[in-house]
Amino acid sequence: MAQQGYWVLCEDIKANPEKDKEPSLCMARVEGFHYADVMGSSRTEVLNKIKKALRSNIQFLIDCYNDVPPPAYSDQPPPKKTIKGGAYLFIALAEIGLVAEMITPLLT
Repeated sequence: MAQQGYWVLCEDIKANPEKDKEPSLCMARVEGFHYADVMGSSRTEVLNKIKKALRSNIQFLIDCYNDVPPPAYSDQPPPKKTIKGGAYLFIALAEIGLVAEMITPLLT
């Protein structure tokens, strides 16, 4: 059964792409959440940070009665192509402590 949540684009960033084999940083962003972009030294660190940022961003939008970007489904990846060194990862609403009923009335 598909879960509701948000697709996160994680991109590996290399300081010198010609010489570096390992990424220097990882950046993650969620479409529609402009203040949830994060950077870290690994994907694990970035995913932990993005969950916190996403939760607080959604809570802020709910508190202000603003439109919350609609969640996607885990079985429907974004139609966009990823760049080299990037991948889409799914964060379910349950992982960030939310249920769909909390945000459904505020969807755009």
